[in-house]
Amino acid sequence: MRAGLFRTCLLGFLATTTSSFCGGQPETLVKRVNITIRGVITNLAEAKPAIDKDTYLQLLSVSPGGALRGSITVAADGRVTYESDLPKTAIPARGPFSIQCKGLTPGKYLVAAQRGSFAEQPFLRKGTSYLLITVPERVTGPVLDVGAVTLPLTR
Repeated sequence: MRAGLFRTCLLGFLATTTSSFCGGQPETLVKRVNITIRGVITNLAEAKPAIDKDTYLQLLSVSPGGALRGSITVAADGRVTYESDLPKTAIPARGPFSIQCKGLTPGKYLVAAQRGSFAEQPFLRKGTSYLLITVPERVTGPVLDVGAVTLPLTR
């Protein structure tokens, strides 16, 4: 019995030291959260001319330095799409929206109205600023309510 226990401990030690000596890095566990982001677009009627049939809302990741991650595509008709593989949802018919996020990495995010015909940056606004969503490592509930927001309108 002691020999078996010793062998198990020795194998564990060898596995740990071998990966350290071979340049292996200890794995860092990234906390992921499941959360629903919801709010209400209050100027949907005024923004309808800028919304096309294939316009949708999508999360965009913001780096710690404040830059958007990914590239930007501008179509021939001027519609902008930001590269993102994050959750998305259709533009709502009335105003309330929700974006289901499963396994989202804590951090900062913007919500873009992708493929719209907006003259400005297509990010949802909270007052006069862009809606910057901070997803914490420890969420207090399954829903993050951002409240009343607006789509950017042409000047």
